[in-house]
Amino acid sequence: MSAFSNIDISAALQQVLTAFSQNAGVAISATALVQHQFSQYIEDLENLQDSINDGTVSPALAQNVVDSEKASLDAAIQAATGLRLVAVQNAVNTALKVLEQILGTALSSALKL
Repeated sequence: MSAFSNIDISAALQQVLTAFSQNAGVAISATALVQHQFSQYIEDLENLQDSINDGTVSPALAQNVVDSEKASLDAAIQAATGLRLVAVQNAVNTALKVLEQILGTALSSALKL
C-alpha cells in the first residue's frame, strides 16, 4: 500500500486551480483599472488641448494638470503591479499549503505502515 493512496490528488489539484483562478481575477481587475486610467488620461489630454486652443486654459495650467494626471496614471500602474504580485503570491501560497497537506498525509500514512 502506497503512502499516497489516501490522498485525493484531483481534490488537491482542484484547490490549486481554484486559487489560481480566483487570483487571476484580481490581476485582470488590476489591468482593467490601468486601462481605464490610461483611457481617461488620453481623453483628458484631448480636452486640455481643446481648452488651450480656445484660450480657456493656459499652457502652464495645462502642464500642471498633465503632470498630475501622469502621477495618477503612474500610481495606478504601481497599484496594479502590486495587486498582480500579491495575487501570484496568494496562489503560490495556496499551492504550497496543498502540497504540505499532501506530504503530511503521505508521511502520516507511511509512519502507520
